[in-house]
Amino acid sequence: MSTDLPSEPPTETHFDIPTLSNGRYQIQGCIGVGGMAAVFKAYDASLQIDRALKVLKPEFLLGDDIRERFQTEAVAMANLKHPNIVQIYDLGLEGMTLYIVMEYLPYGSAKRYINEHGAMSVGQAVQVCLEIASALQYAHTKGFIHRDVKP
Repeated sequence: MSTDLPSEPPTETHFDIPTLSNGRYQIQGCIGVGGMAAVFKAYDASLQIDRALKVLKPEFLLGDDIRERFQTEAVAMANLKHPNIVQIYDLGLEGMTLYIVMEYLPYGSAKRYINEHGAMSVGQAVQVCLEIASALQYAHTKGFIHRDVKP
């Protein structure tokens, strides 16, 4: 079982860390928190691999619009197959916990990279931008528009 957590300190959450799928997903820590959801690093005990779990905050579960948008996002992303787009493996609802099971990327964000290594060279920055543009262009051709692109 992998136990290495990201070197970034966990972000505070305003809800308890979930227990999911009868212990299949063993939550190891919080990777990040947004306005509607939090992302956790979890170990998939069945497949013996790290995963990322995006969990909708419980206060949004009862709102049809946000819940449906979360589920629509999962379905849309699951149908995108591109090397620069995170893979979606499952969508689940357990009690008051609606979650998406995703590919775990241990490398962290560009912000983390810059904090740890300093500014990217022009060549590195161009390469990252080209990879992001490639993913966005692919998603756009599939009718998916990303409305929350962050640096």
